[in-house]
Amino acid sequence: MVTPGAARSASVKAFRQVIAIDEQLIREEPINVLYRRDAAVYNRAVALVLIRTKDLPEAQIAGDRSAELFEELAKEDQANAEAQEAPADSYYSQGYLRMLANDSQGALKHYDAAIAAYDSLAAKHPGRVANGLRTVYQLMAELGIKTKDTVRTLNCAKRDGDRRPASGRQCR
Repeated sequence: MVTPGAARSASVKAFRQVIAIDEQLIREEPINVLYRRDAAVYNRAVALVLIRTKDLPEAQIAGDRSAELFEELAKEDQANAEAQEAPADSYYSQGYLRMLANDSQGALKHYDAAIAAYDSLAAKHPGRVANGLRTVYQLMAELGIKTKDTVRTLNCAKRDGDRRPASGRQCR
C-alpha cells in the first residue's frame, strides 16, 4: 500500500519532470501559449502538493513561477476572462504561502493584489463572479484571526458572504 507521503513525493517528482519538458519547450518556442499555460498549471499543482508536505520554500519557488507565467498570459490576452482570473488565483495562493510562513504583511500584500485583479476582472466582464474572490476573503479573515485583528476578521467574513467584487481595503 502506498502511503500519502509517498504518493505526494511521487506526484511532485512526476510534475517536475513534466515542468522540465515544458520549460525546455518554452525556451525553444517562447511565444507558444500552450507550453506556458501548462507550465503555469503544473507549477501551481506542485506548489499545492508542497504546501501539504510543509515544504514552503519549494512551494514558494513553484508558486512564483506559476504566477509569473499566468501574469504573462494575462497581459497578452486582455479579453480572455480566464486568463485574467488566473493571476488573481495565483496571488491569493502566494498570500496563503506567506501566511503559513508567518509573513502577515506579505500575505496581505498578495491578498490585496488578488482582490484588485478580481475587481479588474469584474469591471471588464460584468456578471462574472470569480470563485477565488470568496477564498481571498476567507483567507484574509483567517489572517485577521491569526493576527488578532478583529475588525479585519469581521469585515472579511462579511465580504465573503456578499461574494461581490469590492476593494480589499473594505476588509480592513
